Amino acid sequence: MRVLGEQKLERIMTINIPEGMIHVVEFGKIKGIKPEKVIDMIRDGFYVGRKVGDDWFIDESELQGKKSKQKSKNSAIGISKSNSDYQEVVVTDIQMPFGSMVTFMVKWVIASIPAFIILFMLFAIVSAIFGGILAGVGNSRY
Repeated sequence: MRVLGEQKLERIMTINIPEGMIHVVEFGKIKGIKPEKVIDMIRDGFYVGRKVGDDWFIDESELQGKKSKQKSKNSAIGISKSNSDYQEVVVTDIQMPFGSMVTFMVKWVIASIPAFIILFMLFAIVSAIFGGILAGVGNSRY
């Protein structure tokens, strides 16, 4: 597998790399991410990148901080400065161990207990009011 990676890196050196871009393999080595994951992140809009021929490249500014990343993202998709404060987020997957999921759900149920108590009290008050009104109407002697 290591030989395959070296061969791919040699092939990368022979192709024309777009200005201001680096290959996803090189980016992945720097960031410690598999190239396939980097490509998925480009497709999901997390990184700014593009496909040239059979190879994927990512904007060099992605290696820097968040400010330059946001700037390059906005310029790449044409968002004006006033709209850049708002960004839609779509959660596609949550990877969580089973034990942590059970713990989360138990905490969720415990946290909902006060809401149920409040709803029960409101229902009791409304029932008492309507019960009193209807009982009064039923006992009228007119």
